[in-house]
Amino acid sequence: MNENRLIHEFEKNSTEKVRAEFTKFNGKNLFSLRVYYKAGNNETDWLPTKKGICVQFHQIPELKTAIDKASQEYDLI
Repeated sequence: MNENRLIHEFEKNSTEKVRAEFTKFNGKNLFSLRVYYKAGNNETDWLPTKKGICVQFHQIPELKTAIDKASQEYDLI
């Protein structure tokens, strides 16, 4: 059974967006960053792609460390 709770989303381009969600799959609590694409004309017609990453809750600090390091490097470019 899948359970999703949207945390944040942002536009990637005019036809795609990235969603950060807490999800549960096969009894495991996960954090997912997934690209969604516009599947129709309605605002609610967004479907997930295979593009993304899904980590267990205990791995979120490591993901945050990677993002923090990327942000610091970006400031140097």
